[in-house]
Amino acid sequence: TAALLADALGAGGRDVELLRRAAPLHDVGKIGIPDGILHKPARLDAEELERMRRHTVIGAKIVLGGTSPLMRVAEEVAISHHERWDGGGYPRRAAGEDIPLVGRIVAVADVFDALTHRRPYKPAWPVDEAVAEIVRQGGTQFDPRVVAAFEALARRDAALLLPEPAPILDDSALEPAADPEQAEPADHEEPAEQAEQAEHPGHAQRVVLARAAMLVA
Repeated sequence: TAALLADALGAGGRDVELLRRAAPLHDVGKIGIPDGILHKPARLDAEELERMRRHTVIGAKIVLGGTSPLMRVAEEVAISHHERWDGGGYPRRAAGEDIPLVGRIVAVADVFDALTHRRPYKPAWPVDEAVAEIVRQGGTQFDPRVVAAFEALARRDAALLLPEPAPILDDSALEPAADPEQAEPADHEEPAEQAEQAEHPGHAQRVVLARAAMLVA
């Protein structure tokens, strides 16, 4: 979904491919979050929610200092994909175009993925309802321009927006509703039901996993 949105927004082929490869790393920082929080089938308390939100900073640190374009994009995605267009997100409370475009794109793709997949605390939403929720949040949680591109793709063929399996970690949910503080039935992030590793990870992926292991050791 992220790559399709980047292409629809006019990104060049190289940038589209970089985002396609970097987007699945957006939640790599969850490797540093305790399993008891990641897999809790109920609402997180305030302390747990704060710890969960640290995954953005942890993820950025994991890929920090990478010299390749892929690692630099992955760092931007990890730190910014929970920021909100209206400034109510985290960790930096950035707003509008101060949020990197790659983060604004992945924010939309990630919430759509979360809504359309079953979680321990909610059933999967029908695709049309998930699309409607994304559109409803344009201009508040999401960049209106990214939402317009998303809506156009959905009208053409919503099935195109359903994500492929991620190469390292299957995509993890944002809050099941678009408001991260008021989501129902839970207001915390959950990992995908099965975190999957690629059968043949590439060099950049191996670097990320090695750095992650050192950070959480």
